[in-house]
Amino acid sequence: MEYILGIDLGTTNSCVFYKDEGGSFKNIPIENSNTIPSVVAFKDDKILVGKQAENQKLILPRDTIYAFKRLIGRRWESQFLQNAISHYSYTITKKEDATIRVIVQNQEYTIEEISAMVLLKIKQEAIKSLGKDIKKAVITVPAYFNENQRKSTKDAGIIAGLDVLRIINEPTAAALAYGFKQQKNQFVLVYDLGGGTFDVTLLEINDDVFEVIATAGDTFLGGEDFTNKIVEWVERDIIERYERKFEISKDPIVHQRIKDAAEKTKKELSSRNLVNIDLPFLFTDSNKNTINYSSALTRDELNDMTAILVEKSIDILSGVLDHLGFSKDDIDQVLLVGGQTRMPLIQETLEGFFSRNVSKGINPDEAVAMGAAIQGSLLVDDQHTSVLLDIIAQSMGIMVSGGFYEKIIEKGSVIPCSAEKVFTTIRNNQTVVEINIFQGEAWSAEDNTYLGSIKIKDIPPLPQGEFKVNVRFIINSEGILRVEATNLHTGEIHDLTIEGSSGITSDELKKLKDKCALSYEKSEQRAYLMSYVELVKKLIPEAIPVLQRSNKPLNKIEQYKMFIESIERMKDISADKYEEYLGTLKAIASALDTLIKS
Repeated sequence: MEYILGIDLGTTNSCVFYKDEGGSFKNIPIENSNTIPSVVAFKDDKILVGKQAENQKLILPRDTIYAFKRLIGRRWESQFLQNAISHYSYTITKKEDATIRVIVQNQEYTIEEISAMVLLKIKQEAIKSLGKDIKKAVITVPAYFNENQRKSTKDAGIIAGLDVLRIINEPTAAALAYGFKQQKNQFVLVYDLGGGTFDVTLLEINDDVFEVIATAGDTFLGGEDFTNKIVEWVERDIIERYERKFEISKDPIVHQRIKDAAEKTKKELSSRNLVNIDLPFLFTDSNKNTINYSSALTRDELNDMTAILVEKSIDILSGVLDHLGFSKDDIDQVLLVGGQTRMPLIQETLEGFFSRNVSKGINPDEAVAMGAAIQGSLLVDDQHTSVLLDIIAQSMGIMVSGGFYEKIIEKGSVIPCSAEKVFTTIRNNQTVVEINIFQGEAWSAEDNTYLGSIKIKDIPPLPQGEFKVNVRFIINSEGILRVEATNLHTGEIHDLTIEGSSGITSDELKKLKDKCALSYEKSEQRAYLMSYVELVKKLIPEAIPVLQRSNKPLNKIEQYKMFIESIERMKDISADKYEEYLGTLKAIASALDTLIKS
């Protein structure tokens, strides 16, 4: 049986599911947990992913990459990005083409590379768990991700060595997990507030048909923003109490200590009414006195400072219902997805809005990955009866005269779909028509996301408005857009297939894939080698008394110590030397073990 992974690549944590031989959908635990932190750290020559990386945040804040999902597929000029940079402890920079990179230990990495490191860790752990090579996956994204962000996510999967069968929207995946084979007939609203993004999606479930009716969201609203509210509160408190202008972004270690404390406080206030924030030896004042910061935060205070974020999500939710002409009573079930929905204020606000209890029947951390695994199984199962009808989350169109934006396919259109419009030249004797394609809702084209362009050249000189071109947008069942521009005078068709752009060429993608695999392999090899170094170090003290009782010399022990010390000092180990050193360490460990047992 070929396994297909369902992966929820989250802002804070990621999760993976698969379908077993018995047809059940199961989680693959990683490091004894159902989820893995979406964190990558660089320590010496090692790449750490998951819990190990998260543990390095306080020690190596500039070398630890987190919340990178909020950055994927974005360009430097994005206002969202500029507003967020101060909240990151690592360095974010731009390339000449306005794509962004992170700099760690004087090395540049794309966000796709960093994402791929988490995906590769997930893939390798799945292989270990299931005992089979795994190549295929369905990966989820926020429903409001644009085409460039989706392409970047898919590229991350390719770099990790995965064949990405489909990119599926997170709320849709959660609804699949909720209603698959349940024979439900309901209008279901999915409120998905994760670590970095927010989506609200309305679906109609009729037995095995899942039809998305509407979706909306904010790709810069999530748990990180709730945490940052506490960080800002601590900053203000420090300024007031110590009369010090304090900018945590200029001290990455202090920044990370406050942020970790804020995250912990936020979680604890979901089950407690008051939490003490204690940060000993936080900084020194102008007189070189050490400041031990301590303060208390109540749940009511947290609610007050984050109410604006919750209200923002409710405004988006209300907009979806109003746009469709739905009342609150038309919704049969409200599903909560994403870790931030554990916050009591969010649950209370939603229950007050809908005047009923919200559903807690699905695990908010696991539902999305499970739904992705279900979608993966449906893609390869010819016998299934389930149908998933998704929609376009954001309109698509072209730039017209004056820099305005003309929509061709409206948001909410059911996939697959197509639409077309006729356009004319705007000047006399115009010889070239350039069709610039955008995605978004803003009236100004430049305020939307640029996707690509088509040029029609060698137009015969004609008066303004006489040359006509028919522009047709076609979106297939996989959500891939093809644009056709037909010269209505000659019938010639110019077309362009758009899957978004990550700014990475196909050649670069292949190189990054090879680099990622090699880096992971080296890191894993070193970790395995060092496990034997630690074993030998543990056995040596046990072996010494045995030799002393037998009046045998300790020169071998000294040789063993020198050997393991030389390995610990090495920063890079070639493949042939790795096998040699590993064999030697295994032999030493075996000899010591035999000696001790004798």
